[in-house]
Amino acid sequence: GYLRASHRKVDEVRSKIGRPFHLHTDPVPVVPGEILELQIRFSVMSNYFRTGHRLELEISSSDAFIMPADSTGIGAVIEDKMNAMGILPSSNLIYYRIFRDQQRQSHLLLPIIPD
Repeated sequence: GYLRASHRKVDEVRSKIGRPFHLHTDPVPVVPGEILELQIRFSVMSNYFRTGHRLELEISSSDAFIMPADSTGIGAVIEDKMNAMGILPSSNLIYYRIFRDQQRQSHLLLPIIPD
């Protein structure tokens, strides 16, 4: 998924569980040190996980993996990259801190389809 934090505003009416709809209007700058909740929409994909397999969540300030538009497979789903924001590279050095405690319970919401 892709989201510039200044474009974090979500349209609650058009959003669905696990599929936030970002307006990409009226960007709100991020204040250094401010704690924000970000809802990031993931590209549609599927995978079969065997017992013992794990997921790794990578959070980055850049996208080093951009597939050509004529590709097939997972890289071909670029609608999340080419939206109202476009592909937004940044040369700013950004540090992330993920909070997970009683007050801020960060989570990753994924649909699970049983066998």
